[in-house]
Amino acid sequence: MPDSPDPATPDEPTPHDAVEVPPWRADMGRPPRVTVYPARGVPRLQVRVDGEWRDAEVMARHDWPSGMITVQTTIRLPVADLGGQLGAHCRTYLWDPGAMRVAE
Repeated sequence: MPDSPDPATPDEPTPHDAVEVPPWRADMGRPPRVTVYPARGVPRLQVRVDGEWRDAEVMARHDWPSGMITVQTTIRLPVADLGGQLGAHCRTYLWDPGAMRVAE
C-alpha cells in the first residue's frame, strides 16, 4: 500500500481542504452570532488550503442561525504577485475537523 502524506487514524477524518465562506449579507437572513477573540491569546489552528497545512489565528467564531459554524482567521497564504511569497490574509472557513486541527 502506498504511503499517504496525511494518514488519518480511525478517530480522525480524512484530511481535505477547507471551504471558504463569504461574509454575511442582508439577503442571507439573520446574521450569525459573532464571538471575537482578544488579540492576545487567540486560538491557533492549522487549516488545510490547496493541499497544505497552514498556520492560522482565529479572530472570530460565527454561529449561524442554521447551526453552521465558521471561523474568521488570519492565515498566511502564497501571493502570486510576490512570486509565491507568503502574505497575511483574512479568510473565513466553514468549521470542519477534516480541514482544521489545533496548532501545536
